[in-house]
Amino acid sequence: MSQTRLILGCGYLGRRVAVRWQEAGHRVVCLTRSPETAAEFKRRGWEAVVGDVTDAASLEALPTPDVVLHAVGYDRSSDRSREEVAALGTENAWNSPAGGARRYIYISTTGVYGQTDGEWIDEESPTEPDSDGGRANLAAEQVVRSRFGGRSGVGVVLRPSGIYGPGRVMRSAEQVRAGEPVRGRAEAWLNLVHVDDLASAVCLAADAAEPDDLYLVSDDRPLTRQEYYGLLAERFGGPPPTFTGAGGRVEGLGKRCRSDRIRADLGWAPRFPTAAEGLADALRSPESR
Repeated sequence: MSQTRLILGCGYLGRRVAVRWQEAGHRVVCLTRSPETAAEFKRRGWEAVVGDVTDAASLEALPTPDVVLHAVGYDRSSDRSREEVAALGTENAWNSPAGGARRYIYISTTGVYGQTDGEWIDEESPTEPDSDGGRANLAAEQVVRSRFGGRSGVGVVLRPSGIYGPGRVMRSAEQVRAGEPVRGRAEAWLNLVHVDDLASAVCLAADAAEPDDLYLVSDDRPLTRQEYYGLLAERFGGPPPTFTGAGGRVEGLGKRCRSDRIRADLGWAPRFPTAAEGLADALRSPESR
């Protein structure tokens, strides 16, 4: 059955979800701050509304959708703070026609966790973020839960680990080939999810009969920085990576993420279970090389 599906923040993730929803026969509506981007979306067959989640009045033109994907990224050139974009933006969206959705999916981050000793974490682990982005997303999560928490299966928070894919890897070919040292410790942990696997998680959360209100989304195996940057060196033809060691905010060992709940509840199975497979796909894109 065709539905109206609204994407707030139709960027790196949102565009991939829009394609999937369009192919499934849904009406896709996207919010963007740019008239030029709105014109592009319309050429793709998506409806577009020009507005900004931090400007409540601009959201009045939104439809009342069946499903919302809230995936608004932070624009560093904005005069708004991260918390305004995340928490205020979510509050404004809830007070707009988007708040009438039967399913509201908010894209948060594993940055809401502050663990740095390499321990395993999941949805039940304490959230004590040590970054502005983590604190802003945790505040937005609390808005989603307070507004939608009383309606079973309506508000769903996804906490993805580091998102990568075509055009988005953590170091350029030039940096790798030049042998530039990597900040932090070689043995510190990285948690990653390919953007296409995150898009599939969004679609499962949108279509599930009664999902949980929180899912951590990360691939099958955390890997060390040594492993990850070693894979990049192999792919780009650079020297083995070197690291700056402990210092500043990168002195810890990080954390290791489990995604057992979304696998059990929604049947999520990443197409790219580890970074080895995912990077092979991501680097096929000319924009990644």
